Amino acid sequence: MGKGEDGRPRSALAKAAPVLLVASGVLLILMALAMKWQSGERQETLLRAFDVALALTATTSPDPARAPNNPDNLDSQTDIDPICLLVIPKIGLTVAVAEGVENRTLRYAVGHFEGTALPGEIGNFSVAGHSNSAFGEFFHRLDEVEVGDVIIVECDGESYTYVVSERLVVEPEDTWVLDPTPDARITLVTCTGARLASRLIIRGALEWSCPP
Repeated sequence: MGKGEDGRPRSALAKAAPVLLVASGVLLILMALAMKWQSGERQETLLRAFDVALALTATTSPDPARAPNNPDNLDSQTDIDPICLLVIPKIGLTVAVAEGVENRTLRYAVGHFEGTALPGEIGNFSVAGHSNSAFGEFFHRLDEVEVGDVIIVECDGESYTYVVSERLVVEPEDTWVLDPTPDARITLVTCTGARLASRLIIRGALEWSCPP
């Protein structure tokens, strides 16, 4: 049995402690990478589901299987239904938006706050997304978005373009950012700051809409 600096024998557990710490660190990294890969795979499925929904809307065929780009067994691949696509060219983001802001949804998509307006409607179309790598990190570059940048939402065969008019940081209890507005606006919400305790808010006004 080896001895420590004070001459006392070192136990096997003490000698193994550094190895255990390294192994634990490697395991945590692998788990984070696995979760990130799973989120990416699920997001790809949601994007394909949205493409199929558009195709089914456009086709006059009564047989959904004849719609273009229809993947087999789509319903078994995901139980999260995308309602629209959110595109922010400034940060290279294209992500499906699903209904609800539960962690289960935000792990694989960004979520629409139920009860807020829908894309293109008068009111406050409000969306939340994670910015940390432990979960879905679709909004991890949202802090790069500035006033004047463009946010595009594609929904039901229409494309809505919002122009960012405001960015601010608020506390979690500041739910007034989700209040209805007298015009058509968009509000994006994600965590920011020390320990991700605050909320970064990006707001924009609808400028125009057109077929995608």
